Amino acid sequence: MPTPASFPISGADYRDSLTELTHAIEWNQGNFSLILAHCNSLDLRQRVLWDLGRNDRFSLQTITLPPDAELMFSSISSRLRSQQGRPEVAPLAGDRPGAMGDAQYSAIAIAGFETVTHIDTLLSSADAVRDELRKVFHCPLVWWMNDSALVKLIRLAPNIHSWFTFVEFANVVNFPEVTGGDRREPAIAPCLNEHRLPLSDLRSPRPTATI
Repeated sequence: MPTPASFPISGADYRDSLTELTHAIEWNQGNFSLILAHCNSLDLRQRVLWDLGRNDRFSLQTITLPPDAELMFSSISSRLRSQQGRPEVAPLAGDRPGAMGDAQYSAIAIAGFETVTHIDTLLSSADAVRDELRKVFHCPLVWWMNDSALVKLIRLAPNIHSWFTFVEFANVVNFPEVTGGDRREPAIAPCLNEHRLPLSDLRSPRPTATI
């Protein structure tokens, strides 16, 4: 099975996007920020995460949302606990977070939005707890989203969407696109093309590096 290092890349476009994402993470060390990595390819996402993992200036913790995720904060904290045995989070009413404890992360990458069954519920919950997320996570959160998940974010969670810094990987075409659990070549993925918006519409109206 090929390793991420063996995946093809698309020259300057890939390097520029990777540099933009790397800088966004580095500039926000120790501060809450939201970064949206827009990418339609699972293989490309794995390659980016592999390259980020080689960066010795920060440590990236990657979690994948479970298909049954419905509450944003609870899903993030549950995955972090299962991977590292921390943070110790005392859940409050609904999806309201409790104390973060002494857990520290350089950055957290969140993947798996394309496989979440109740994505509408998940994104609505994220919009509702955006202020609490800012109080708890003192590091960048990188959300990996394809076209369909991003369209839903814009529609269902406009408040938290306006907080994101946007990094575009979707135009790197050497990788197969992914919708749900399937990998498909761009030419045979009409369901994505139907939802594709101009880049200016996908970007946050006021991208902000630090909240």
